[in-house]
Amino acid sequence: MTGADDSVEPEALISLTEKYPFVEWGILFSGSRQGSPRYPSQSWIEKLAGLSQKLPLSAHLCGKWVRDLVLDANISWWNKYGPISSIFARVQLNFHGQFHTACPSFSRILKDLEHDFILQHDGVNDATILELGASLSVFPLFDRSGGAGVVPAAWPKPIWKYQGYAGGLGPDNIEEELGRIGDAAGDSRVWIDMETRIRSSGDAVFDLQKVETCLRKSAPFIMADPAKGEADARS
Repeated sequence: MTGADDSVEPEALISLTEKYPFVEWGILFSGSRQGSPRYPSQSWIEKLAGLSQKLPLSAHLCGKWVRDLVLDANISWWNKYGPISSIFARVQLNFHGQFHTACPSFSRILKDLEHDFILQHDGVNDATILELGASLSVFPLFDRSGGAGVVPAAWPKPIWKYQGYAGGLGPDNIEEELGRIGDAAGDSRVWIDMETRIRSSGDAVFDLQKVETCLRKSAPFIMADPAKGEADARS
C-alpha cells in the first residue's frame, strides 16, 4: 500500500498491520515534492521511524534520488536519511517511464546496500533488470501505468519466481484483477502494489477506508508458505 503521508497519522498503520500482517507500507520519497500529497514531510518520516519495529516498510524513491543512484552511483538518499534508511527492508526505484542508463558500478552499489531492490519493469528500463539478474536481490515490478492508475489489458507472466504487479488496482476491482494476476503468475510468488486508487479528496488523502477494503478483499488470495511460516505475497 503506497502513499501514506501527512494526511494520516503513522500510528494508524499499526492496527491495520496487526489485522492484515501481509501488508507492506510503501513510503514515497522525492526531494522536490516532500510534504505534498503522497510524499510525507520530514517530521512525519521521523515519527514513522519511531514506530518502524511494528511496521513492514519499503521506500519508493523518485526523481533525483533515483538518478543519483542509477546514473552516478551516488547514494544521496542514504546519506541524507542515515539510520532511518535502515528501517526499510525493500527499496523501489521509480523510473516513471523514463530511460535510465545505469553506470558501470550500479550493480556493485546495489550489492553493497543492505536492501532488497524493486525495479520497475515499465517497458523502457526492462533490459536493466534482466542484466542484473536475480542474484542481487533485485526484483521486477510490472508497471506500465507510472502511477497513473491504469489497468493493463493483460498481466504478463513472471520473469522470475518473485515479481510484483501494479497498475490501476483499487477497492472496486481488486478481486477481479487478483484473479487475472493469479492466472498469469501461476505458481510464482508475487506481490501487488497500489497507489492512485486508494486516495480520495482530489488526491489529497491517503484513504484508510479504501486501504482496508483492499486488504480485506485481498486476504483470501494470500496463501501461507508452510516452509517459511509467512505469507506468499504482500499488498
